[in-house]
Amino acid sequence: LVDWKALGLKFVGDAEDGEKGYALMQQEDPDIILLDINMPRINGLDLTRMIRKSYSQAKIILITGYGEFSYAREALRLGVEDYILKPVTKAEITELLRTLVAKLKKEEKEKEKQIMMENQVEKSLSLLRQELLGQMIYGDIDAKMAFKKAQKLEIPTNKKKYSIALLDPDKNEKFTNDKNL
Repeated sequence: LVDWKALGLKFVGDAEDGEKGYALMQQEDPDIILLDINMPRINGLDLTRMIRKSYSQAKIILITGYGEFSYAREALRLGVEDYILKPVTKAEITELLRTLVAKLKKEEKEKEKQIMMENQVEKSLSLLRQELLGQMIYGDIDAKMAFKKAQKLEIPTNKKKYSIALLDPDKNEKFTNDKNL
């Protein structure tokens, strides 16, 4: 039914029952999983529960011939992306997959943005830590203020004594200064 390449997807396989489906899912780690509720060995709802325990990020679509509300309610509780009734048309599946691909791309961009922000925060913290250490080395800050800044910058302050070494590549000398905080 689906032109996987046109959607930017790679079809990694299918399985005739829930056990084989779970094994395939563990092997391939897909982003999108289409499940029938009525499968031998492990049904689609139980398989969804298993997947959620280990692979909570996977997008799951449940397909069923049963229009019972209890199935749909349980599917929603399990966090499936959609619950569709058979017969399923090519257009319906294609549109649903397009939507999920767009959602995955958006989530990936958000994740990349979050990582970039975290990296920038860490770089800023690193520079502020370096600045504080410089102030401590050259005596430009009193111990009480250094202690407060160190706590804010997540520098451990639970030691009785700290050693700081300054290596000056221009002079090829080593200076040390021990300070009690």
